[in-house]
Amino acid sequence: MDGFDNPGLNGVTVAGFGVKNALFEGVLVVSASDVTIRDNEIADNDKSPGLFFTGKPEGCPGQPAFETDETGDCGGALHLIGTVNSIVSGNLLTGNDDGILISDETAQSHDNLLIHNTVKDNPLKCGIVLASHPPMGSIGSPHYGVHHNTVAENVSTGNGVQIGGSGVGIFSDGIGPGRNSNNVIIRNTLTGNGLGGVALHTHVGPAFGAPADNMNGNMIIGNFIARNLADLFDTATPGSVGININSGDGGSPVYGTIISQNVIRDEDVDIAVNTPAEVDIRLNDLLGGKIGVADVCALDGSTACTGSIDATGNYWGCAAGPGGPGCTTTSGSDILFNPWLQQRIDDDDQNERSRRRP
Repeated sequence: MDGFDNPGLNGVTVAGFGVKNALFEGVLVVSASDVTIRDNEIADNDKSPGLFFTGKPEGCPGQPAFETDETGDCGGALHLIGTVNSIVSGNLLTGNDDGILISDETAQSHDNLLIHNTVKDNPLKCGIVLASHPPMGSIGSPHYGVHHNTVAENVSTGNGVQIGGSGVGIFSDGIGPGRNSNNVIIRNTLTGNGLGGVALHTHVGPAFGAPADNMNGNMIIGNFIARNLADLFDTATPGSVGININSGDGGSPVYGTIISQNVIRDEDVDIAVNTPAEVDIRLNDLLGGKIGVADVCALDGSTACTGSIDATGNYWGCAAGPGGPGCTTTSGSDILFNPWLQQRIDDDDQNERSRRRP
């Protein structure tokens, strides 16, 4: 669906298809609005040989010029670029490079809804990823932005286990100041992925003499997260991780992040933080039994991590609170945790999803 060469494209619906064996993406939407992608099976795409992650800003050979993204994002099941007010619902996405990618090479991508999709066993990258990429023809310039998107009630499982990808990723690529802000990740099931359940990464910024990325105002609410793997490199975590809010070595402060009403279990670290800003962690069930909240600044070797973590009002696995017998605990400094909850968050729907998790 090419609104880049056909300006004003809108109102397209793609429903009920099986989309398989494409060289790159199964479905690609560019510079369009009010698009609906529903009830499709998008499987086993990315058949072009020799695709692998290099970190270079150029697109992959054979792709359109407007795809300036990193080579690790060349394919995937579904890619929305510069897309507005669109809905992706009820799709099965499996066996691709990655699952669903929203990016901003041609224009802002905002006010899109991803709901009730099953994204599983896409082995190379994330299940669902919101990524701010360099604008076409102006690599290094400020990015258009990925903002005010909602990722709701999806299942993202078994993705990114070969190279590294999270259940849901919120990223900026580090090539010019990016914007990935005011997105909502709500009531998803995120299990068995290769880079954490939810990963927010910004790798450049003031520590390198560069402008800060805008990764502000994102909300991670009411998700079930379990059995994911560790984060790596400059956003490393000390073992498997549920949620990782991480500025890497670049020192871009991540403001206004809200983490609430999530159930996290079977992780070495339920929530990891490395950013020179305050992160609010409230009303979560931290059931990993090891580290509930960790300041991983020292582990990542960052020098610009001077923020604080407000983790008051969470349940830590037992009534005694952090460090109590059978409870999760904290790791690192500047973590507020008192007062804490003495019983789990009462949410019957959340508990039911926990029993039905993959």
